[in-house]
Amino acid sequence: MLELLSGYSLSQILIFVIMLILAAKGLWEIVDFFKEKYQEKFKEDYDSKRDKEKLNEKFDTLFKNHKEVLGHIENFNNKLNDIQTAIDKTNDRIDNLTESDMYDIKYSIVQAYHFFVETQGWIDDYSLSVLISRYEIYSNEGGNSFIKDLMKEIRSLPKCPPPSAD
Repeated sequence: MLELLSGYSLSQILIFVIMLILAAKGLWEIVDFFKEKYQEKFKEDYDSKRDKEKLNEKFDTLFKNHKEVLGHIENFNNKLNDIQTAIDKTNDRIDNLTESDMYDIKYSIVQAYHFFVETQGWIDDYSLSVLISRYEIYSNEGGNSFIKDLMKEIRSLPKCPPPSAD
């Protein structure tokens, strides 16, 4: 150490120490710089990873909700199919009832024709009104046959009995 003090002046040693301190300070600043860069990169990676996790959570929630909605839609479609089946059955029953009603009306008009035209020879206003109403229903239900001609004859009947021949 004496050799160091004897070979160099105090000012040179002081300059050397100051330069050593400045070099250490520069090295420290370089370490801090790279440390900050590493922390920024780590923070970016961490933030990116956290954002991806949040997006995955949202996607999972949306996917779960989508599956629930699809389940509700499937249930709704099944119920619609059930309703359509019930409507079809009801329509078939209505068609059967309409056809049956047409045959009943047709039968009653034929019976009335035989009674009023062939037997009695006249018709009262109320019976004529009922037969006309029933014929209109028969026509609206799709009935079309010789009944139209029978109704023409029934309408042409007198509205009161013929005078008695006493």
